[in-house]
Amino acid sequence: MFACSVFTTELKAQSQSEPVVYKGWTMLGESKTLVDVSYRIIKCGSTAQIHLSIFNENPKDQVTQFELEFTDATRVRKDPKAVSFSLKAAKIYKALCDSDTSLDTLKIDLPADLDPATVEVRITFK
Repeated sequence: MFACSVFTTELKAQSQSEPVVYKGWTMLGESKTLVDVSYRIIKCGSTAQIHLSIFNENPKDQVTQFELEFTDATRVRKDPKAVSFSLKAAKIYKALCDSDTSLDTLKIDLPADLDPATVEVRITFK
């Protein structure tokens, strides 16, 4: 019985793949209202994603709005992605592979025709 459970645990560990990080956390910009936005490019499951980290440096709650534009080595520009997110004062929100659904807005699936290894992101605050 013990050998069977060890074997099952080993198989489970092998079937769960580690995330692939294409680009580590990189600062995108800071808004006039003191909102810092960073991103990373990662593949947690079957789809490469942009994960966002947002820090509200402001001492007041606020809603941040911005657009993200994606390009890759071919310089093909994709339709911008609009993001709107409610922020509490002096709080950091960071998307992770296993973060709860309240942060799903901060996870953006990359279009399949973009190469995650060469994607670049630009931000425009609204």
